[in-house]
Amino acid sequence: MKKIISIMLSVLFIISSTNIVFAENERYSEEKIQESLDILKILDVISDDYTKDTAANQEVTRAEFSYYAVRLIKLQDYNHSTYFYDVPDSHWAFESINALASTGVVSGYGDHLFMPDQKISSTEATTILLRLFGYSSEYFGANRFNSLAVELDLLKGFKGSSVLTLEDMLILLRNALECNLCETKMGINKSYYIGDETVLSKYYDSYFEKGVLSGASRISIYGESINDNTAIIDGVEYINNSETLIDYLGEDISFIYRENEREDTREILWFQSRNKNNDTITLGLKDDKEYDVSNNSLKYALESENRTRTVRLASNITILYNGDVYDDINKALNAENYTVKLLKTNNSNAYNLAIVEEYFNVVVSGVSSEDECIYNSINGEKISLSDNDYDKVTIIDEGGNPTEFSSIVADDCVSVYRSASNRFIRAVVSKQKITGVISSMSNSDNRKTITIDGQVYEAYTDNVDLFSVKTGETVTLFLDINGYIAKIKKSTASINAAFLLNSWVDDAGDTAWARLFTSTGDIIECEAINKLRINGNRVNGAQNVVNLLSNKQLVLYKLNKDNQLTQIDTVTANGNLKQLTSFSEGAFKWGSGRVNNKTILSRDTIVFSIPNDLTNAKKEDFAIKRFSDFVTDQNYNTASYTASDTDGAAEILVVKGKEWGTPDYNSAMILVDDVNEAVDDDEELVYQICGNRGQSRVEVMTESRDVLKNVKVEKGDLINIILNDKGTVKSVDVLYDENVTEQLTGTNLYVQTRVITAYVNEMEDNIMKIGYDSPLSYDEKWNCEGVPVLIYDSSRRKDPIQVGTTDDLRNLEVTADYSKILIQSYYAEPVQIIIYK
Repeated sequence: MKKIISIMLSVLFIISSTNIVFAENERYSEEKIQESLDILKILDVISDDYTKDTAANQEVTRAEFSYYAVRLIKLQDYNHSTYFYDVPDSHWAFESINALASTGVVSGYGDHLFMPDQKISSTEATTILLRLFGYSSEYFGANRFNSLAVELDLLKGFKGSSVLTLEDMLILLRNALECNLCETKMGINKSYYIGDETVLSKYYDSYFEKGVLSGASRISIYGESINDNTAIIDGVEYINNSETLIDYLGEDISFIYRENEREDTREILWFQSRNKNNDTITLGLKDDKEYDVSNNSLKYALESENRTRTVRLASNITILYNGDVYDDINKALNAENYTVKLLKTNNSNAYNLAIVEEYFNVVVSGVSSEDECIYNSINGEKISLSDNDYDKVTIIDEGGNPTEFSSIVADDCVSVYRSASNRFIRAVVSKQKITGVISSMSNSDNRKTITIDGQVYEAYTDNVDLFSVKTGETVTLFLDINGYIAKIKKSTASINAAFLLNSWVDDAGDTAWARLFTSTGDIIECEAINKLRINGNRVNGAQNVVNLLSNKQLVLYKLNKDNQLTQIDTVTANGNLKQLTSFSEGAFKWGSGRVNNKTILSRDTIVFSIPNDLTNAKKEDFAIKRFSDFVTDQNYNTASYTASDTDGAAEILVVKGKEWGTPDYNSAMILVDDVNEAVDDDEELVYQICGNRGQSRVEVMTESRDVLKNVKVEKGDLINIILNDKGTVKSVDVLYDENVTEQLTGTNLYVQTRVITAYVNEMEDNIMKIGYDSPLSYDEKWNCEGVPVLIYDSSRRKDPIQVGTTDDLRNLEVTADYSKILIQSYYAEPVQIIIYK
């Protein structure tokens, strides 16, 4: 680094006659302070801890200013000698103060004192900077030297208090970046003059510039193809690593870029808009907008105002719709819900660029990880978010942070911005759900709203059906990124559904009774009130009631406070309980929840399992099932029903004639450490299998020796078992044999049960990265918090299974241990992890 040419100061305070009070208006100063903060942080002159609040009115000491002045020009050459008695080598600013002293910028006060804790004046701070940049009154003359700070724009936006405040220091240092350095010209007499090189160019290889941003992050207002990390400003290509630069597309911006001459590249470090208020109009979702095609103008009224304005659009206006050039201005500017930014570019008198963003909502019913698609529970549509289908896919969370496809799960609301050309797609994931009782509803002033717990929620589009629910009902609202209702789902907890098993008249002959198998799995017997309401009609006479309720069938029911039956609704075309689909067979798909072509199952669906023969059915032939009881690719004979006017995911599903004897894959499987012969309670010779199911010790007996006749179970195996009614094992499935099985992989996370082998790549807190083939690869990420960890050590003859913790997984990373791990998961949720030593 070149040394600064300077003259020793006899004292710091040199140019007291200089007028440095150039205060700007308050608004400009606030903007200038924030700008200064941002730039100085990016250049690492000040720390990220500073804010505008920190800067307010705080006075700066001599030591503090010396520290930042030295950081500004990255001054490193200094003499290690102690110049000042009051700045020993243990002082926190010793190096900075010595750097200024050793280069002759400061000499302190008499008696070798610097007074580091004394407040520094604005004049002294300005003088130090001018000296650092090579300027001296000896070379320029006293009169010009006193005006140099103004001539070099060092005091632009500077309030100039007698004592330097922190906010003035920030402005002073920011201005200094554009300050031209003093240069010399050799000749008979050496001369000094204001040079072309600035602090920013010399010490940071960087430059201030301005221009119109025409492209960023693959999106261009001219439709040209640009790279992901590229920005185009006034036709010049720059490297861009900012996610937010795209928000300034089409605008005139100021920016700093760093030049790399060797690689011939320019990288943007900082930017801000230069557009004037009358050059840009930004309209939000709630602002009224109407495009007038006859006049090529846009009428709008801001939500905060009661007046309507009209703006003229250029005849050659460019429409950028969701990231790509679009030629249908009428469709873009008359969409139901959109935001738009209108800009005047290239000195146009009319608005010649419109950046339009419109999204549709997907409330996820299921996820397909294999082809990276999500299923929309609103309309059944399948939406691809795969890089294979677009030029660019962006997935971000509610906070605006990039996230992975794997973060999307069922019941998330994904707001999808998709260009008309299908080149670009952006998905913003919201996990906001509100459940509560509706206190009021409104459908006026073109706004559909629902009030829950005093909070008003508005529907995003007219497609959201408010009339499917009523005041007083318990519902769940799925909210998008802007807090709008994307979907309303009536809580199935408020649906009193049951299967009517039978009805009868009591011995007295004047009261009807009904036996119901309810959605909670209970069997209840209910006395019907006189004039029971059936399908909305009052029915007189107990026998008439029984005649109408003679068949075993699905019903809705209501009870009064005495648990008497007051209402029954059977399946009718226009009643409260309607059949959506008749019985048909289909293979269940977990990812989408699809049961057949017209039926989608959700996690809130009420599922009744009934026998084929209803006439001779017994109460034990009926059961309540859950989403998790369904197995991918198994066939189910189902019919679907609704207790509202919605036709999305089934509210009620009836499964007929299904044998549900499947193993409980939700539980941890058994890691075997011993298999012995044993005698059961019937004094028959059987096998006893010992091991661990998670952290629990398990010892089970087979129902006979034949169970293991064709299945070889050994120590270290991971097995799944099915028990008979007596609780003994009737079948065994070996999922992992340490001595035989090679690598177990499978990229579909969302299967019902999954067992894979892998190696620990990295552990951070409870998050584990794994590689399929070695610890050096990275293929998946798992949250191990609360997941049981077992250690199987085949070298231990006794007790080869030990219960471990996530620290044992972390040790595999730290020690570079190549021990294999096995992960058992249930629908992408880890059930247990086994370390094979």
